[in-house]
Amino acid sequence: SGPKPGIWKVHPDGTGAQFLTSPAGIPEVSPDGAHVSFSTNASSMGVYVTTIRTEDGKPDDFRVDLPQGGFAISRFVIGRCRWMPDGRSIVMLTRDQKGFRIDDYPFTPGVHSLAKTALVPAFDPGVELETFGVSPDGKKITVAGVVKSRSLMVAERVPGVARPGR
Repeated sequence: SGPKPGIWKVHPDGTGAQFLTSPAGIPEVSPDGAHVSFSTNASSMGVYVTTIRTEDGKPDDFRVDLPQGGFAISRFVIGRCRWMPDGRSIVMLTRDQKGFRIDDYPFTPGVHSLAKTALVPAFDPGVELETFGVSPDGKKITVAGVVKSRSLMVAERVPGVARPGR
């Protein structure tokens, strides 16, 4: 946020701020610290995930296009990504006609990746995956899902609120 939004590299003490790129979605630094992955809007129909080098912000020319399957995005971040612990692939929140899912894409700079492995298939159309985490050994994934519910509540005898006349 602020006057120049984007991805910045900053020392832990707040000094040495270096602007890397903009616009960008939520960044994720690779395990070796050499790359940053993030999603960005390609159009109203989809987003893509790409990477840059942390040294200078130059693109790695890695890209994965993520069509949205005809759904509205709302507050969920399609393209939210995490690096696998070995740094050889990037796991991404995607969506298809069956719902939200998590797919694993091999990371190779200079490659527009089409290959993927489904790690968490769309398992319940009533649950929208919001974010996720990968365990340090890469063997487990935890997901945060949102279930929409609608309800009506009645509050009685609230101080200072009078019942309307009939």
